[in-house]
Amino acid sequence: MATGIVFKTLDPLALRSAFRQVCLYKFVNLHYQIEHLKFSIHSK
Repeated sequence: MATGIVFKTLDPLALRSAFRQVCLYKFVNLHYQIEHLKFSIHSK
């Protein structure tokens, strides 16, 4: 599989950093959606 080759060529530290950034982005995005939902409910 091509993905396996890509992961092997990347050094673990960079991979961990990228993974952390993705997790952080998803967490922030989810938090934003929840806040937006709360705001929508309150504004009605």
